[in-house]
Amino acid sequence: MLKLIAEFAFVQIVVLIISASVGADDLDLILSTSQNTVQTGGVVILDIHLHNPTDDQITFELPPTLPCRVISGQTSVVINADLLGGDAMSRLDVPAKGFAKRQCKLSVPAYAKEMIQIRLEAIDTNTLTIPVKKMFPATLVGHQVPLDQGQTLAQSYLDSLSVHQPMYFLPGVDPGLEQTKFQFSFKYRLFNPDGFLAEKAPWVSGLHLGYTQRSIWDLKSDSKPFDDTSYMPELFYLLPKINLNVARISAFGIQGGFQHESNGKGGMIPAAPISSI
Repeated sequence: MLKLIAEFAFVQIVVLIISASVGADDLDLILSTSQNTVQTGGVVILDIHLHNPTDDQITFELPPTLPCRVISGQTSVVINADLLGGDAMSRLDVPAKGFAKRQCKLSVPAYAKEMIQIRLEAIDTNTLTIPVKKMFPATLVGHQVPLDQGQTLAQSYLDSLSVHQPMYFLPGVDPGLEQTKFQFSFKYRLFNPDGFLAEKAPWVSGLHLGYTQRSIWDLKSDSKPFDDTSYMPELFYLLPKINLNVARISAFGIQGGFQHESNGKGGMIPAAPISSI
């Protein structure tokens, strides 16, 4: 009799140890969405998939509000997502070797562009990347926008402005400060890829205007004169990525156009400008 009681107690201890070792940490959580694109200022429905790889049922409780890290470009913010169904859907039993799913609703920042990355802050999940479609500025009323994004929203053409040639400032190039050299360069995409014309003729989104200026600055002289400045406007077509399906080639694109280079000096004997294709 004592032997049976001892064996029964041993079984209970083993069961308790196994039960204690199976919990929420054993769940695999995956974040996804059925939406191919989202709109700035709109809403994205997030699917939280829970997989239980163990032989025991696991009870898991989601909070009604889930903090999410949302990254767009260099801006990173935390936005709360609301669990659909509220408290009634927060508790769920994930069967052994089974799955469960819950959904939550997240507001997309008004300033988001191109792509956003989303991950849950308090729960370990994958990072979800979703393409973003920009909406018209008039619909942004009432949305809070970071100060560093305000100018881009107010002046939408800034989305089409980007760096072109390398930009640098090199003080004291040989032989010294009298040969300080700098360059700045920008390109402007003439047609928005999401615009009406680009939807009808997608190739026009590759047309760009470019401008590059390079100067040699004498910082050693008292008057700090510019010894020489080159002005280089250009018109070109850019196809930044062509998929060749060749494993050894990681990046391939095409750019061609017309560039004019001049030092801007007139007079009786102006410096000869250079035009190239």
